[in-house]
Amino acid sequence: MKEEQYIISSEDSKIIGMLKAIMAVMVVFIHAHYDGINLATGNIVFEQPRWFDITKCILSDAIPSCAVPGFFIIAAILLYKKSYSWKVNIVKKTRTLLIPYFIVCTFWIVFYACAQLSPAIRQYFSNPDRIVANWEPIDYLKAYLGFEKGKVVYPIYGPLWFVRDLFVLNILSPIIKKCIDKCPKLYLTAILLMMLFNIDTHLFFLKNTALFFFSMGYYFVKYGIHFSDIKIINYKILSVTYLIFLILYLYFMDSQWKHVIALFSINIGLLWWTYVAYYISGLKGKLHDVMSVLEVYNFTIYIFHQIPITILEKILFKILPKGLVFIVIEYFAVIVIILLGCVAFSKVLERYTPRFFGLLSGGRA
Repeated sequence: MKEEQYIISSEDSKIIGMLKAIMAVMVVFIHAHYDGINLATGNIVFEQPRWFDITKCILSDAIPSCAVPGFFIIAAILLYKKSYSWKVNIVKKTRTLLIPYFIVCTFWIVFYACAQLSPAIRQYFSNPDRIVANWEPIDYLKAYLGFEKGKVVYPIYGPLWFVRDLFVLNILSPIIKKCIDKCPKLYLTAILLMMLFNIDTHLFFLKNTALFFFSMGYYFVKYGIHFSDIKIINYKILSVTYLIFLILYLYFMDSQWKHVIALFSINIGLLWWTYVAYYISGLKGKLHDVMSVLEVYNFTIYIFHQIPITILEKILFKILPKGLVFIVIEYFAVIVIILLGCVAFSKVLERYTPRFFGLLSGGRA
């Protein structure tokens, strides 16, 4: 089936929008998973009961592990759904991905450098790898590109690995398409084996997760698979299957087989949450309204949330009483505050500095 024939219906579009909102929330949950904090005076590890560790593992690891893969699939579908000029697409992606990427990286480098000059707040920014005054040229390369001495690491703002890899995938998109068109079964087998055996070459910076799920997006287009097709799946059977794999994920989390279980859990989770997105897209009321706002600002939530989470956790640790109850409160409070803060900050920038916000958001909002 030719990609020109792939049409995203109004129903598909609504599901994709709700799915983006859900995945934005998931990403915040991922980075709220912490067992302690790092201060200039040393590391503090929290003593937590087993049930809370399991709760956090479910909410901040097992369930949201499908979020970034989902973003890759959606990005590929939106790219391959019609014919495109490689040159025009790269110019567009420079505006929507590369410029926001370098703005955010530069902001956090300058922010860390300034914060570390103040004795009053230096303790909150004491990671030895991020003492900007001590950096050499290679450290700036690492901060911007996530590349150092032949190995791939995260850029200074960790979640931007997704933006970095997505830009590279757009550069390679004609090659990926040609490989799939020529040998769809062989290509699928190859990338599936890479995932099952956890083979991560980091060729062109790419993580195997990025290549696999971006490629899956083109398979959706090639074979006419739509998000609205989720209706044909039995929701009860899907829910039971998802629950089983979440339990297996917890059971094998310290096993060498974790990545295998995780692959199944991620794919089943994407189906389950697509069904949830389909359900929410048909609702009217506050839940739909809230998710619609999160949909609009899903990209800025993604590029704003992670380091502020770390800062907020340290501040709350300083001001809240100690004890399990307050650790639990802090865990959920951080997520709510960050989501509200990211949306509010986005709205302020959008209203008072629309041009800058356009650059920062890649023109999405």
